[in-house]
Amino acid sequence: PGKNKCTECIEGKYMSEKGAVNCLDCTVGSIQSSTNATKCDVCVKGQHQDESGKSICKDCTEGKATNTPGAVNCLECNPGSKGPTVRLKECIMCDKGQHQTASGEKDCEDCIEGKYMSEEGAVNCLDCLPGTIGNLKKQSSCKNCIPGQYRDGSQTDLTTCVPCNLGEYQIEQGTTFW
Repeated sequence: PGKNKCTECIEGKYMSEKGAVNCLDCTVGSIQSSTNATKCDVCVKGQHQDESGKSICKDCTEGKATNTPGAVNCLECNPGSKGPTVRLKECIMCDKGQHQTASGEKDCEDCIEGKYMSEEGAVNCLDCLPGTIGNLKKQSSCKNCIPGQYRDGSQTDLTTCVPCNLGEYQIEQGTTFW
C-alpha cells in the first residue's frame, strides 16, 4: 500500500513548494531551527554560518565581527581595532594611548613609556618628540620638559628630561636644547 502521510522537513531544511519530493538544505548564511519549515532564516549580525543545512548560527569569535545579516564568515578585526567579546557586530577602535599592529586580536596594547598616541584606532604608537617625555604607559600625549630641563633629539631615553648643567639655565617649557 502507498504512504498516506508526507514527511516533515527536519531542522536545517525547508520546502517552499507544494508537492515536493525532497526538502532543501538551508544555504550558507542561513538556518532553520524548526521542523516543517517553508523558508530559512538568515543569521543575525554578529553571527554566521559557513555550512548548509544547519539549525543554528555560529557566534563570531573574539577578534572577529560581522555587521552583515546572513554572513557566511566573520571578518578579522583590522589593525588598530579589537574584538574583545564574541558575537560582535563591529570591531572596536583602540583607545587613545593604545595601538594594535595585528589583525584579529581581542585586545589593544598600551603605548609603552616614551611613546604616545593621540588618536583612536592606531596601528602604532609614536615616539615622544624632543623637548617632551612619556614617563607613563598609555599616554595620549607627551609632557613638556619643565624649565631648567631639556631633552634633545640625540637622547635615546624618551622618558626623562635632562637637568641643565651647573652654570646653565633655560626658562622655556618643552626645550630641546640648553
